[in-house]
Order: sequence, then C-alpha cells, then structure tokens
Amino acid sequence: MLSAWDSDAGLEALIPLSAAGGGNAAAVFSRLEELYPAEKDALANGGEDSLGALELLEAAEMAECRLAPDYYPEFDRITARQPDFAVLRSYLEALRRRSARAEREGRPAEAERAIRAALLCGRHLTRDKSSLIVYIAGLVYKLRGAQDYQAFLLRTGRPEQARAAGAYAASLGQLLHFFHWKANTALGEMEGFACLPSAVRIAREDAEVCWRKEALLKLGILRHGVVGKDGKSVDRHPRLEREAEKALSLAAETDADPGVRRLAVWAALNVRPEMYETLAHKFPEGE
Repeated sequence: MLSAWDSDAGLEALIPLSAAGGGNAAAVFSRLEELYPAEKDALANGGEDSLGALELLEAAEMAECRLAPDYYPEFDRITARQPDFAVLRSYLEALRRRSARAEREGRPAEAERAIRAALLCGRHLTRDKSSLIVYIAGLVYKLRGAQDYQAFLLRTGRPEQARAAGAYAASLGQLLHFFHWKANTALGEMEGFACLPSAVRIAREDAEVCWRKEALLKLGILRHGVVGKDGKSVDRHPRLEREAEKALSLAAETDADPGVRRLAVWAALNVRPEMYETLAHKFPEGE
C-alpha cells in the first residue's frame, strides 16, 4: 500500500526522453486554458492545427515541467485551483486526430510525433507528485497514449516495439487499478471509521507527498466523526476521533514536507464530516 508507484522505465524503452531543452511544459499547459475559449469551436470540429495543439507538440518534448506553482498553486488547501482537465483533454484529443490524419495522408513520421506527444504530456503530469488528482490524470493520459502507440506500431509493422508498448500499457492499467483501490477503499471507506488505520499509516509513512495529503484530508473528517447511513446525522466515536486528531497533529509538527504540514493545519481548522463528498477522491471527469 505504501510502495507501489509509477516508473518511466517502460516508457524509456519506447521513446527517448528529453534530458535537456528549453521551456517549461507546465507554462504551455496553463496557456492552453487561455487559448481554449477562442479555439473551443475549432477543437469541437477537429482542432488538429489549432495553436494550442501545435504548442502541445512542442511542450511534450520539453525536459522540464514545473507544475506547481507554474500551472497550479501547491495543493495545501482544498480551495486551491486545480488544472482544467477538460481543456487539456480536448487538446490531447486534437493531437490524436492530428496523428490519425497524418497517417492517412502517408506522413508516418508526423503521425508518430503527435501520438508520442500525447503520451509524453501524460508523463509530464506524473512527474509531479504533490497533487494526487494531477498525478492520476497524467497516469490516465499515459495509459491512453501507450495503447494508441501500441496500435500505431502494429499498423506500421513494428511488432517488437508494439509488444513493449503493450507491456507498458498493462503496467499502467494495473497501477491505476491499485490507485483506485487505495484512494477509494483504503482511504475512502468512511463508515464505521473503517479507513482510519490506513489513513493514519499513510499519513505517517507513505513516501509520496500526494498520498500523505490525501490521508490528512480524511483524518480531518474523522476527527469530527463520520456521516451516518442516513446521510444527515454524524456518527461519533471519541476514542477514534482522538486517534485521527493525534495523527493530524503529528503531521502538522513533524512531516518533512512544508506543504504537508500546512495542509495538516488547514485540515484541522476547516474540514468537517459534511465535506466528505467534496473531498472524496474522484478520477478526472470523463476518464
């Protein structure tokens, strides 16, 4: 529960990953949200040559991606703005269509560049581990991209590379399944304080900042009780509530990451049981 994580090892065998290069991909992601209102209609009808899609091609090949704070503020409170995944998904779909068009028109190199770009943009998101929702969005986009790339490699007569892409996609699918369980079962079973032991352990021991933050939000709820079966009442359990509060206080005082410490303080002051639906983890809409 504390150790499974994504690796670029399978991806490195498929695509040379940039080690150097100008620009910050996160700045491009942020700019897409500015471009989207003017390009929304074009994207609805293809958008393969939209300015945003062309910029995303370049962003995919950048070595650097400073997501926080360049794309979104560090997630140290629930009200912090998060990326607009609907916008990014629209431009990623435009890249997929660009690849398909280039392949139809007999331009395989351009088709491959576009299909790789969609995959590499997912990688950019997964390199940031301060926000779970951002990381999981990247994981979903990488999975979709790896599956598309596998199909492309098969169509272009490269079965060995296609098998490698398929193996990488399978590993991403398994990881997504595990993350779904970790977020929605290990940290999501609120009734009867069932998730308390997992939340305490993850908050104290998980190596990744985003999981510790997710656990702290749940502890912030549990220290006040949990919403009852009727959806209105609050079930109380003083001993378990004190255990949750103790774990929250410990994180606020001792966690190595300042963002985690700030979130622990915020959760202790602001989170209540009725916020459960707001705080419950959800995969990016539409994925």
